[in-house]
Amino acid sequence: MTELRYCFDSEYEDGRLFRVETAESGIPVNVFGQPGSDDGLEPGDACFADICGLCSDLEVYEDEDAYYASGTQFASVSMVPLGVFSAEGGGRGDSPHIMFSGKVLDAEKDADAGPDDDNFYLRVSTLEMELHLFTRFEGDIKAGSTVHGTAWIFGKIRKERAPEEEASGEEASGGEASGEETSECPEGAVFKDADYELGAEGGEVYLTARGRRYGLSCQPQEPCTYISCDGKPYAVIHNGFDPAIAVRAFASGRTVSSASGKEYGAEEFCGTIAFAAENCPDADVSYVEGALAVRRLIAMGATCPEKAVDAAALGLRRISDRFSRSKKLKERVMYTGDGKVYVRIKE
Repeated sequence: MTELRYCFDSEYEDGRLFRVETAESGIPVNVFGQPGSDDGLEPGDACFADICGLCSDLEVYEDEDAYYASGTQFASVSMVPLGVFSAEGGGRGDSPHIMFSGKVLDAEKDADAGPDDDNFYLRVSTLEMELHLFTRFEGDIKAGSTVHGTAWIFGKIRKERAPEEEASGEEASGGEASGEETSECPEGAVFKDADYELGAEGGEVYLTARGRRYGLSCQPQEPCTYISCDGKPYAVIHNGFDPAIAVRAFASGRTVSSASGKEYGAEEFCGTIAFAAENCPDADVSYVEGALAVRRLIAMGATCPEKAVDAAALGLRRISDRFSRSKKLKERVMYTGDGKVYVRIKE
């Protein structure tokens, strides 16, 4: 999440265009405010946004050295707010466009994307902001690459930092109270029903889901849940759970929280891990939760504005913007005027 300073906002196309400044250097930039952006901001107020972008003209370089070897005139970490400048001045004139260079922190490729769809999600660190970008690129993009391109940026402008950004330490990866000492996992099953069994055996956490057994693990201080099957790597959930913390919590009748702030009991935890293993082999927890939310909304019949539901009914504070940002998505998350959510299915 990026901290900004509010300047003003105005009507733009079918929404609002926010003029903000970067918190450290005061660089002006325009961001399209998504539905749910806060009202009542005063000039100079701090505000926060997960800044997403539809990226075009992307150039990818193996590293910073390769970037500079291309003869570019731009720093490897730079951002030009094209939408702030008039067309006569070389800009895009009152639009949420930027030109950027930065380092790829995460890269996820959608192997099932259609020929006209975005096939990459990138998390990029650029000048005084972090970007969540969606783009089409023919080739490979890896974390650590340096990229350069333009983007139409958008996000929910909020007065306060979103709750998921405030979570830290074990609370973000298992929900235990801070300061609680780590102990061994209790042996045996801590949860079991017709579909799932979760527990520990020989100090290793396991999940049996509909007859398939997975091993669950994570590295100390690394917010990833690693899922194995038959002794081989099977899937990874970024910003996920520490399985040992989850098992101890469920054994004592407590819940755990994900990095997004969603609270999990044992049954829903098992269902989410199993869903990720079979449907999201390498994804952030917010993406897993969003994909599962889309499936549940469809099952609930929430496929039109008249049948929209409150996102809280899904146990979520919000659904990842990745499921609403592109008009090309076959199943696109939509919001009503009062903030309820449904899935529009494209025939």
